[in-house]
Amino acid sequence: MPCTRRTPINRQHKPPVSELAIRLFMKMQRCRNCDRWWDLHTELRREVGAKLWERPCIEDPHAGNPEKPGTYNYERWKPDEKARARWRALEQGARELRRREREVRRAAKAIPEHEPA
Repeated sequence: MPCTRRTPINRQHKPPVSELAIRLFMKMQRCRNCDRWWDLHTELRREVGAKLWERPCIEDPHAGNPEKPGTYNYERWKPDEKARARWRALEQGARELRRREREVRRAAKAIPEHEPA
């Protein structure tokens, strides 16, 4: 029986990070230790499409084990790689957004205003 040989297409299954998600992430960076962080986290979770049980939906890749040394949880803790990947994508998006905003400000300064003749 003849069959078709199909070559899989290497598609990117992750949608790009939206500007709203990046702005929420930037706000979260400014209020790390306040109650507003969890409100922003809920909005960000919805925006990036994370599941309800993926809490927190982002994890700082530079942060270590949050559990106390010598405890059962400390020994068995594993980083959430999906949350860390989201953090990296949002961090990269925030850098690009800030760079674009700087370019717009510089371009606005560079354009001299004409005085009517």
